[in-house]
Amino acid sequence: MRGKKHRYELFNFYDFTDIEGHLEKMAAKGWLLEKLSPWGWRYQRIEPARWTFCVTYYPHASLFDPGPSEAQKTLWDFCRQDGWKLAASNAQMQIFYNEEENPCPIETDALLQLENIHKTMKKSLFPAYILLLLCCVFQIFLISESLRRDPIELLSNSSSLFSGMCLILCAVLCVKSLGEYTIWHRRAVRRARETGTFLPIHSHRCFDRGIFFLVLGGGFLWLLSMLRDGLELFAAFGIGYAGILIFLVNAVINILKRKKVSSGLNRTLTIIFCLVIAFLMQAVFVRIVLSMDIDWQFTGRFANTYEYNGETFLAFHEYLPLTIEDLTREEYEDYIYQHTERSSFLCSQLEAGQHPQGYRRDGVELYYRITFVRLPFLYDFCQKEIIKSYELHEPILEPGEKKEESVEFWRHLEAVDPKIWKADKAYRLYLGEEGLQQYLVYYADHLVEIRFGWEPKEEQLEIAGAILEQLGK
Repeated sequence: MRGKKHRYELFNFYDFTDIEGHLEKMAAKGWLLEKLSPWGWRYQRIEPARWTFCVTYYPHASLFDPGPSEAQKTLWDFCRQDGWKLAASNAQMQIFYNEEENPCPIETDALLQLENIHKTMKKSLFPAYILLLLCCVFQIFLISESLRRDPIELLSNSSSLFSGMCLILCAVLCVKSLGEYTIWHRRAVRRARETGTFLPIHSHRCFDRGIFFLVLGGGFLWLLSMLRDGLELFAAFGIGYAGILIFLVNAVINILKRKKVSSGLNRTLTIIFCLVIAFLMQAVFVRIVLSMDIDWQFTGRFANTYEYNGETFLAFHEYLPLTIEDLTREEYEDYIYQHTERSSFLCSQLEAGQHPQGYRRDGVELYYRITFVRLPFLYDFCQKEIIKSYELHEPILEPGEKKEESVEFWRHLEAVDPKIWKADKAYRLYLGEEGLQQYLVYYADHLVEIRFGWEPKEEQLEIAGAILEQLGK
């Protein structure tokens, strides 16, 4: 509609100083606030006017109220007598405008005004900010644990990086808003007691907008990374889950309000509905995933199936840059070829494996993981982390032995001739004095971890090195 305008305004709930200034500028441009909702602010077209706006807070109101209380209506009547008209309200926030010049202010007692603001904050915003902050901190802790266990895997995972960035930014915004309000409130109370005047709020809206758009950007990049990794179903569920849940919860609140259900009962029923619908949506999604022949832990692509010992398994036959056939010059039947890729702007990883269907013992296996380092300064870090994951001091206990009687073995790396691999450096993994069929090979811009299911010959190592060398070019 030409006479309506919808905008999503980025204001802190308590930042009434900037809200009033913004609404006065909008009125001067010919737009009057008409409605506040979770989906944005709605304005209606008016003749440009220089009106005064006033934001007040009524702490006894609630989002779940079926309608304004008698006390709230009385407040509106008193304001109307002084020329203040209600533009819009949303729970505790009431926004009035006055068409007269230099109107009599609605609130004249600075301490009482601060008390209403603080009660409103404790009732609504404080719990919301604190809960969001705790959720962010918990998720950041989980990501940091992943960083500690396998930092290279995390650095090569765009989804984890971008979601972690969004969580950190949300946590920063929560801490900033809570701290900013707390500092302002203490100063405002002190000034009101000493001089009886009100201390205006001046929040850092540019900072808040920057955080908001960074979070949006991180979310968009997360979506792109999910689509690139073949996880369209997960991306669609992540977006649809939040959107549908918010829509349904708001719909339930509004339906119960129209039915004149009390505030307490509305809140209780809404919470129960939210928990039930969230559980049902997740259950439906899991059921859909389980009904599809997809190995979501290893790849996002479809696979055929095969029967083995009366059970059905997935059979992948994907392209691998290095195969057992390349090394042995023989053909193999009933083998599985599978790989997964992770990629970010920092580095990327390719994990590839080849093994017989059903993991039969009469066949050979091949597994390797290649880390492509995109930023040179991360090369040494990735190299050290890989070495750290292989070199361990392990006590080996025989049956019936106590710990102090055990024989201790070192799982360690020993350098081998890198020329065989056409690499800069190469190492073989040892358990005690026994050499294992595992190697670490370092090229100029990528690192290779490879495990053979047999004792490879030197000429097979040369073939593997020639192929692996080319992957980084």
